Amino acid sequence: MAEDIHSGNLPSVPLSPATAPGEDAIWVALREASDVGAAVGPWLQIQARMIAPDATGAVMLRDLDGQLKPVASLPIDRPADPALLRLAEMAIRQERGVVGQTRGSDGAVAYPLILRGGVAGAAVVSCSGEPTRAMRLLQWGIAQLRDLASRHAATSGEADRSRNAAVLELLAVTLDEERFAASALAAATHLALAFACERVSIGTLRRGHSKVAAISHSASFGKQMLLVSKVAAAMDEAIDQRATILYPSTDMEAPLATRAHADLVAEAGPRLCTIPMLVRDRFFGAAVFERPADQPFTADDIHVLSAAISALCPLLEERWLNDRWIGFKLGDSLVGIGRRLFGPGHAGLKTTAVSIVAIAAFLSFATGSYDVSAKAGLEGLVRRALVAPLDGYIKSANARAGDRVGEGEVIAALEDSDLTLERLRWSTERQQRQIEYDRAFAARDRSAIATSRSQIDEAEAQIKLVDEQLSRLQLKAPFDALVTAGDLSQSIGAVVSRGTTLFELAPLDAYRVTLAVDQSQIGDVKLGQAGSALFAAVPDQPYDFIVDKITPVAESRDGHTVFRVEGKLTGAPERLRPGMDGVAKIEVDQRLLVWIWARSFLDWARVAAWQWLR
Repeated sequence: MAEDIHSGNLPSVPLSPATAPGEDAIWVALREASDVGAAVGPWLQIQARMIAPDATGAVMLRDLDGQLKPVASLPIDRPADPALLRLAEMAIRQERGVVGQTRGSDGAVAYPLILRGGVAGAAVVSCSGEPTRAMRLLQWGIAQLRDLASRHAATSGEADRSRNAAVLELLAVTLDEERFAASALAAATHLALAFACERVSIGTLRRGHSKVAAISHSASFGKQMLLVSKVAAAMDEAIDQRATILYPSTDMEAPLATRAHADLVAEAGPRLCTIPMLVRDRFFGAAVFERPADQPFTADDIHVLSAAISALCPLLEERWLNDRWIGFKLGDSLVGIGRRLFGPGHAGLKTTAVSIVAIAAFLSFATGSYDVSAKAGLEGLVRRALVAPLDGYIKSANARAGDRVGEGEVIAALEDSDLTLERLRWSTERQQRQIEYDRAFAARDRSAIATSRSQIDEAEAQIKLVDEQLSRLQLKAPFDALVTAGDLSQSIGAVVSRGTTLFELAPLDAYRVTLAVDQSQIGDVKLGQAGSALFAAVPDQPYDFIVDKITPVAESRDGHTVFRVEGKLTGAPERLRPGMDGVAKIEVDQRLLVWIWARSFLDWARVAAWQWLR
């Protein structure tokens, strides 16, 4: 509640030594004081006389900015003693009564004025006797100021609540209607009933003249009625002078033109109050209030009506704007934008408009390279697989994935003990048949010779078969290559089946780039187009390639339909390895930048339009 008391609202009582009232007059002034501002001076005089007949004193209160300022002093013809003011400030800081010394007296007492909102100020009075009695009297006196401030705050708060309730009820009645005409009629009727008016008229300002939109208790009225035209003239008169017009008026300090109001009084009644409706920085219309002669408009009435109209204006304007035809709305928007663009001020809007025009001009003529981007992978141009020639066991592994091998170098070998024994058996068999052949030849036994010869040939064939199998047990590189897959170093002695792929090899000097091109861009890809690829393993250098194959088979990857496109690298950099991945771009041609950036949306729009419009 401290904010209810400040020096701006607490003028000192204009007393002088020659006209100082007696004690009875001081008590009357204190009793009839309507607020703390009028009570401070009389209260200080009474309080000082109770403490000592020649006592001096001062009262300090906070102003609107929270600064402490003296608002009353004794003697009333001199400013407050600085020593007294310092003692009052001490009482405010400590929030309790304090006792101190001043010039020309034995002492002084100060006590703070504490309200619910905090310390609002303090009173200080000099005393020549016992300070305890003076402090007790000052403390009792401060209570009177506190009670007066509380009553004033309660009265002000009740008035504010009543005014706010009236405004809220008016807004609620207006919000119940959705159209402007109905809202204006409801507002006019409610204002007439709430403020005891015979008639309330609400009008809007259009093309420099007011147009009556609603008259209380009248659902319809003729546009050419004499009364309506006079009401509109009264509205114009108030709007032109940008002031509230009260007719008849007794205010001679600021005379206003009231000819139209005089005409309306002659037609309608003796009491008028016209309040312009201001929305932001322009007038939206006006409201005319009419009362009988025995019910004049008071200052409080005008204050409440002004508050109600101020709250009602934005709502009525919003209803009126929404009720217009869309063509008028668009036209007003364009006109408003034009005024801001070509009128004074609005530097930000002008800068934005110039920037938009410059960007549009740039996009209309600027071209750039249209590229087809896709995920890319690196593969060897030739891919060779080394498979197990027969069922067996792994004997040794000399290389694994990532190793370079030369042509003819043994990469791995299978266990050959079984085949070695098999060869030894057939070698022994051949020797035995050779001995039988020699015996038959010596005995000239033709049948035995033929039989032995055939058995010798069979043994030699089996030996050749075993030798071929033994040679295949060693897996050798067919050319200089990089092992791209396969690692048997941890599988020595493991069983492998015939036909199992053990290693994959790729040449070191021939690569191809594989691209997964989205179906929306595959139509822009042609054989022979140039492109470049950037791999994650070597991000510092892109590599050029030429498109040499477009696979006409679609694949599904990550929820997208893509086509495989292959390109041949124009060189064979040593830093590349099969299996690397990255991104690639295929250069198509030069096109407008705006088309390049909007291509995806345009393609989607074409498909959607074809789907829904055909």
